[in-house]
Amino acid sequence: MNLKLFWSLEVIGGLLLVLGVVLGIVGVEELGVSIPQIDYAPFAIVFMGVFLIMIATVPILYEKNKTKQQRIEEKDESLMAIYQSAKAKTFNLMAVSIPFVLIGLALFGFMSKVSFFTLGGLYLIFVEYYAFQVIKNEEMM
Repeated sequence: MNLKLFWSLEVIGGLLLVLGVVLGIVGVEELGVSIPQIDYAPFAIVFMGVFLIMIATVPILYEKNKTKQQRIEEKDESLMAIYQSAKAKTFNLMAVSIPFVLIGLALFGFMSKVSFFTLGGLYLIFVEYYAFQVIKNEEMM
């Protein structure tokens, strides 16, 4: 497992957390930055920092407390197949639920046109990348 990536996420999350707290204390308007929702900016930045810290902390702690037997089992092909199956099922669930959530939020007026089309376009890019990977993997086998 590449712990450097997770430590980088920890550092970035910590910096975002500090930046959000400082912006909350000092105030965004003092910086002269034009942000549509000034009152939500510090909260959003703190949330992103905490989110990154939480994402990175779990694998770091898991890797730190792993036994030698767990390290051997981690390389087992059946365990890798279990993880890949779980990822595939998660992707299928996301691929079905995200369009309904996007349309629901747009219909009830909780989403602007810009965010709807940005997230919709990103969703289509992911689905196209999935199709590309399927074709690429079929050619290799």
